[in-house]
Amino acid sequence: MPTYLTPGVYREDVFLPPAEELRTGVPAFLGYTTEVGYTEAEDFDIPQTLMLWSQFEEKLGTPPEEGYLAGAVRGFFENGGEICIVVRLDDTLSPQDALRKGLEVLEPLNTVDLVCAPDIMATPEQAAVLQQMVLEHCDDAGDRFAILDSPPGATVDEVLSRRRELRGTNGALYYPWIQVLEGEVVAEGFIPPCGHVAGVYARSDQRIGVHKAPANEVLEGVLDLEAGVTDADQDRLNPVGVNCLRAFPGRGIRIWGARTLSNDSAWTYVNVRRLFLTAGRWIERNMTGVVFEPHDERLWARIVRELTAYFNDLFQRGALKGQTVQEAFYVKCNAETNPPEVRDAGMVVTEIGLAPTVPGEFVVVRIIHGASGVTITAEPAEPTAPSAPGRRGGRRRIEDLMPSLVRITHIEYNPSGPDLAGECVIVKNLGGVPVDLTKWTLSDLSRHVFEFPRFFLAPGASVWVWTKRGNNTSTDLYWGRGVAVWSNIGDRAYLRDGKGKLVYVYTYTPIDDLLSANNQLTN
Repeated sequence: MPTYLTPGVYREDVFLPPAEELRTGVPAFLGYTTEVGYTEAEDFDIPQTLMLWSQFEEKLGTPPEEGYLAGAVRGFFENGGEICIVVRLDDTLSPQDALRKGLEVLEPLNTVDLVCAPDIMATPEQAAVLQQMVLEHCDDAGDRFAILDSPPGATVDEVLSRRRELRGTNGALYYPWIQVLEGEVVAEGFIPPCGHVAGVYARSDQRIGVHKAPANEVLEGVLDLEAGVTDADQDRLNPVGVNCLRAFPGRGIRIWGARTLSNDSAWTYVNVRRLFLTAGRWIERNMTGVVFEPHDERLWARIVRELTAYFNDLFQRGALKGQTVQEAFYVKCNAETNPPEVRDAGMVVTEIGLAPTVPGEFVVVRIIHGASGVTITAEPAEPTAPSAPGRRGGRRRIEDLMPSLVRITHIEYNPSGPDLAGECVIVKNLGGVPVDLTKWTLSDLSRHVFEFPRFFLAPGASVWVWTKRGNNTSTDLYWGRGVAVWSNIGDRAYLRDGKGKLVYVYTYTPIDDLLSANNQLTN
């Protein structure tokens, strides 16, 4: 500070530092390293930050002859990654205990939004269990996304088998393994692709943003694939959420898929799920200041103002669809979302509706600020109706953007051929009030339509809609014509309300039946 001797007014130019940007495309790698530079057990609890591939040996020692960690980290930087975290696994523990301890070290880090664990593939017999642990870690954390690898040397059937063993929302699976360069030398054998894929995520984020699907992107430093994937192979893999790496003449080796492992249609695509995870990270970082503030209209206005500014920026960058911000998102924090019982509980509830560019459905996010922190939940919502001809996106009522809480929760399918007695669709009311389903419709890809008779669905209740004939009851309705077909992977059931608005889409995959003993899976 300068010293002034004469009273008066003086001008000083002060340049405020730019606000720290929320970085995305930052993976945490979990794997085994050599003992160089590590003499105490506490070193396993120290995550190492790398900004260059050359720092790997300096901080983690010479890469071991066996293992995939070094190849994954190298591939990350070769594909445009800028910063990553490495958590060293304890090789004196069992694989499960070592991974569990590594994930505990990773848990408090708020700078990470991707998780890769290439070395868990070194024990194929335990890999599925270990991968499920990674998925559960990401789902529990709610701010990161797992990039998983298919089994080594796997066939399409073996990859499908592995897919059936994995359950989670915040993760994606990639197939097959890759052959890479180690400097100027061709590496022996094949390695998991997760590190190279993570580099593509980071590169895509830097160039466009998390709302861009990390697909149709070249994998740098990759010479060959362990298995050639054909269109027929991908026809089997893509619908169930297995992302393929493919070689195209003259176009290189590319990521040719961007699907998550989620069975929820709202989270089919990697970019959509990561967009919401990133929004949650931003809210966690920037909105904790409202905790313990006086709960009144001024607080509601502050929350709406700050969130509107953030989502408007996303809209301007192309992350949200629509011609106007009213079509792209809404933020609702008022007496309706915060009735007296909510305020008495010390919570502030904000409702957000976002229209991600793909797919074109709103997803409603509920943000609850409480003494324990920020809680964020999300669910798919009804898409808005298109504007009338000649109008350019007029403002819509909040009520028009609110979700219906009636869902298709399961399809009991039939094999191809004549209709059998077991084919049905289960519809459930997830809300807290009865819903009038009169004149609602169910349809399939062939546009066979079932119209609901006069029928009310109680809160929490389900109704079975059968394709066979029968007498309607409070829990069973009968299509009666045996024309709907849900027998192939990718077949869909469409639920529309009495005005014809699409309420929900359910896509059949055989995973539903393999993961549920009684074939009545509730999402």
